[in-house]
Amino acid sequence: MRPFPLLGSVLVVCVSTVMAHAAGSAVSSRAEPEEAQLPAVDPAWRARGWHAVVPHAYVLRKLLAVRTAPAPDAPIAFHLKGGTRVPVVEQGQKWWRVTWTHGRSGWVPALDVEPHAAVVLLDTHTGKVTRRLAAKGQWGAVSDGKALWSIADTGITRTSLGERPEFWSRKVAAGRDAVFPNRSLWGPERSSFYLRAVDEESGALLRADVATGEVRTLGTPPLGTLVGQTRTGDLLLRSMAGGKDRTHLYSPQLQRTLRRVSGKALAISRSGITYLQRDDELIRTSPGLQATRRVQLPTSIMGLCLSADQRYVAASYELSANDESRVEIRIMDAASLRTVVTLKLPQDNYSPYVHHMGTWSGGWWIAASGEGNTETVIRFRKSGKVLRVDDGGSPVAVSADEKAIFLANDEQILALNTATGTRRTIPLSWRRKLPTAYLPKPSAPDFPTHLVLSSLTLTPDGKTLIITEWLSGDPEG
Repeated sequence: MRPFPLLGSVLVVCVSTVMAHAAGSAVSSRAEPEEAQLPAVDPAWRARGWHAVVPHAYVLRKLLAVRTAPAPDAPIAFHLKGGTRVPVVEQGQKWWRVTWTHGRSGWVPALDVEPHAAVVLLDTHTGKVTRRLAAKGQWGAVSDGKALWSIADTGITRTSLGERPEFWSRKVAAGRDAVFPNRSLWGPERSSFYLRAVDEESGALLRADVATGEVRTLGTPPLGTLVGQTRTGDLLLRSMAGGKDRTHLYSPQLQRTLRRVSGKALAISRSGITYLQRDDELIRTSPGLQATRRVQLPTSIMGLCLSADQRYVAASYELSANDESRVEIRIMDAASLRTVVTLKLPQDNYSPYVHHMGTWSGGWWIAASGEGNTETVIRFRKSGKVLRVDDGGSPVAVSADEKAIFLANDEQILALNTATGTRRTIPLSWRRKLPTAYLPKPSAPDFPTHLVLSSLTLTPDGKTLIITEWLSGDPEG
């Protein structure tokens, strides 16, 4: 049905096209919001170097009307062309406010734009999505219980989760491709976190206070990855020099290395007990890195972890014979390193890097990764017999008590209860088909731009799963 005569329709289309050309003539146009359009930053945080930032999104319609209010019958402020990249300054459940040149702003349906990166909050009990937000930081966010933290091209970023989400950044440790969940080391109460200023292994040591926004520089430790923290507040770093592994005990308070030992730190208990590998030997040390127990393993360790109750330690390694390989996981008493049971992975399963393990009433379970970071959860009887294998995808999230495991792939999320062995699937219900014509051009013809599920983390109470996804091939941050 045509509401106007043909001539009137042509006139309307021409006018709209002119408006669209003025507002979105080039996809690469940058129209960052003016400071007055951004939410105010707490004065104390601003004094510490924090400033308001915004996520960005791409227009998914050939011509999108930007309205003066979040309602379909509100007057049109201007139009945007499909594929235009716009800042998102306000996010409601169904409408988002975007800005454009000359201080203009207006509201668009959230379904008509796709953010560069998004965070999806999912209720772990019901599997229902409670919120989806355009986000800063494409490789994952961590919750302190109130706000989300990530690393973006604008630096360390804090995202509030109020009715109007606010994004504050401090220009340190900035990186478009930084994997914050793996790079940051959090304290037990999640009141602060450590990370290195340049990348996972180099740069000054930074400590951020999540309540005040204070970011302190605590010296420059030796090259190495942060592994854990002792009860006294000292940090463990793992490095390699000249082909040999080293473990360092670094004091943030004194800003110097207290002790260095040969070997690779693989795990640290809540009390500061460290488990490190030296050749084919597993060594248990005191919080001060003094060796207290040793055990010889058949070959070098590929993965090691502690159970949530800290009673057991699991070490995985690969054995080869007659041109065949198999993976074994030795479960040991965490205090004595006495072998409790040796678990043999099925021949058709190759997941040598164990990173979570625990017990259930009938035996053991382990979570391990293999080639391509494919995650596998295997349930064993007490005797070591395999009961069930659940192959998932990547990434993976495990609750603090290790009673729940979430594994993701491009089609669904697999939720496992380690105590009961029950499982359920959660569909990626928020996703919809995206018009490729309006997405960023792919980096290569064989790899079309698509959504990548890059990270799974959990809130401290385990009630909310935090899913991060982003548009692959997007050159912007």
